Parts: sequence; C-alpha cells; structure tokens
Amino acid sequence: MKNETKNNKVKDLLDDLHKSVDDFFNSDKWANYLKFSSKFITRSANNQLLIWFFGGEDTALVMGYKQFITKLNRLVVACVVCRAIANKNCSCDERTPPVRIPQLAPMTYKKTNEKGEEEEKLFFRVVYVFKYSDTEQIDDKPYIEPSSIVEKIDVDFEDTEDYIQAFTKIIEDNKFELSFQNLEEDLGGYCSYSTNENVINRNKSRICDKLESERRICIS
Repeated sequence: MKNETKNNKVKDLLDDLHKSVDDFFNSDKWANYLKFSSKFITRSANNQLLIWFFGGEDTALVMGYKQFITKLNRLVVACVVCRAIANKNCSCDERTPPVRIPQLAPMTYKKTNEKGEEEEKLFFRVVYVFKYSDTEQIDDKPYIEPSSIVEKIDVDFEDTEDYIQAFTKIIEDNKFELSFQNLEEDLGGYCSYSTNENVINRNKSRICDKLESERRICIS
C-alpha cells in the first residue's frame, strides 16, 4: 500500500507536468524557458520543468533543506514574509511558508529474482527543494558565495572526439539537423521538434570551430 501511494504521487506529478508542458510549449515562454533551464544543467529535463512551474521564472538556485545548511550555511525560513526561521517566531497573522518544489529523485533497491539472483531495481521518489531566496544566513557561520558551488560543464578540446561522434550520430539517427547560429549571449542552444533541428549558440560553444572545420554540420 505504501509503495502504491508513492507510485501514485509520481504518476500524478508527471501527469500535471505533461499538461503544463502542452500549455506553454508553443508559446513565447519557450525561449525564456531555454535560458532558465541552462541554470540547472545537472538536473533532468523533468526536474528542470518542475522547478520552472513550481518555483517560477526568477528561481536561480534550489537545494534541499539540509543541503542549504551543509553547503551554504543557510536555513530555509519558516515564513517568507517576516523571514522567521522557526514557526513559533513568525510575527504574521497567518504564516506564509516557502514553496516546496517537487523533484523526482532516482532510488535503487535490491530484489532477489526467480533464479535466486540479486538484482538492483530503479524507482523514483518525490522529494522537495527550496529556492535560495527563501533562505537566511546562519548567524555564526561564514558566508559562502552561491556561485562557488554551481557545477559547470567544461569540455576539453583534446578529449572531444568521442563526444562529437556520439552527439552527431544521435542527431543523424533521429533525422535532425545540427547547426550553429548567433543567438543571445545567455542561451546555449535549443532543440526544435517542429523543424527537426538542433541549434547551438556559435558565440558560446567551445567545440564550434572543430565541428564546423570537419564539415559535420550545416552552417546558418
């Protein structure tokens, strides 16, 4: 019964997510979302969408309650209006709690199959994260700059051959075209399912020259 309840939560969350995607996919919000998602490169596409829908476009950094304490020396507030850390210290007539942003966290467990062999099974559990703006610095702890813990993707030119081959093969196998264009500075690129095209920002890509020189792409 407990597992069934967890599965239903995940299903309901995915159903809501797909409906929300349908509502904005072809709207002018799409370009804004592409810029937004680039701030959360270590999270899955589904979790990026959940941050967008629940946290809002202004969300810049999210983490779990304990992660904020251990990584940034910050506490999630109990009320976003009076900024009280504990419920009992809230001075508002009605407490306004921070938004809990759902995320799908991959989990594993081991199960013995019919042959008596132990197998590792994968499942997803709903967990919650909070926005940086809904936290306060712990008084007796040193301040840590948020940008210092943000993970970034950095590709070394000398080690990109396998990556380039795999990347272009996936695109070609799915009958998409790959091109480079001059896009806005903070946009890394985008994928268009209506035109079957993958576009990478020429102004930001470190592998652009290598790809173009090998004539593996169409130039825009």
